[in-house]
Amino acid sequence: MPRRLPSTKMLSGGHQRGGGGHLRLEGELTFVCGERRWQAEAGAFSVLPKDIAHGFLVEGSQPARLLQFTVPTGLEQFHAEMGEPAQSLALPAPTPPDLTNMQALAAKYHLEIVGPPLRQE
Repeated sequence: MPRRLPSTKMLSGGHQRGGGGHLRLEGELTFVCGERRWQAEAGAFSVLPKDIAHGFLVEGSQPARLLQFTVPTGLEQFHAEMGEPAQSLALPAPTPPDLTNMQALAAKYHLEIVGPPLRQE
């Protein structure tokens, strides 16, 4: 199961083809959807509708795990192309995303990057 490292900032965006949600398994997560911002506790399911800007921020000192659902399928290919193969069994240090590549892949997968990275309040 993929993990997001603490202080990982996801860019806000909207899925033009569909919606989805996240089931939070562990770690501290703050979600934003439109004008709404909330913290998700273990077991919480957050719905992220189509065409509404959304994102999440991993907070605290521990990695977070979540299960993502997206309709229709295909967003997993965006994540696979944005990622890099693991070099070892240890979690790597966080690095900023390649924004040029992210914008190109967003267009390919019908996503829109609409804002700066989320920040702690």
